[in-house]
Amino acid sequence: MPYAIELIFEDPGSLAVQALRDRAAAAGLPSFIEQAGWRASIPLAVFGQMDATSMRLEMKRYAMALKPFELDLSGVAFACDMSSAGLTPTMTPELDQAHKMVHNFLRKAVQSPRPDYFPGRWTPTVALGEGYSQLLVQRMTDQSAEWGLPVRVIVSDACVVNVNPSRRQTVFQVQLATGAFRDRS
Repeated sequence: MPYAIELIFEDPGSLAVQALRDRAAAAGLPSFIEQAGWRASIPLAVFGQMDATSMRLEMKRYAMALKPFELDLSGVAFACDMSSAGLTPTMTPELDQAHKMVHNFLRKAVQSPRPDYFPGRWTPTVALGEGYSQLLVQRMTDQSAEWGLPVRVIVSDACVVNVNPSRRQTVFQVQLATGAFRDRS
């Protein structure tokens, strides 16, 4: 079963991203299935298996080593294979550090990590939707000036998510700086 480690935005940032997802859907971008409790996020690593006990300990250590930080979502990116579209953050030292640290902290807890998420190969994005056409790219590009980018968000939590295609489910979520686990059910 695939899992992901993601950075999560505070609720105002998630709401701003949801408004942009709604704009993209209005332009014709098929949206991901909405689920209760969804918050916007940036995947840092994707892997096949994990040791839940080790992962919980390592995620707590990881979260305690980071402080919440601001991030600007400044552009829209489209996957070359037309599979998905997303918002791109401006790379900051804090985001780069969070990404590199997750790979260092979690070596003991995960198996089968996806190499396209390794430092130097990873492209950070916040999902907007999946599947598109060249016509949609043109339509969204024409409307992008109206999107109000950049959008400033605050990264406040990290989580482990089961990324089963039929239903995403948060396994656990931890607050940055404190390492406190949150119940988001």
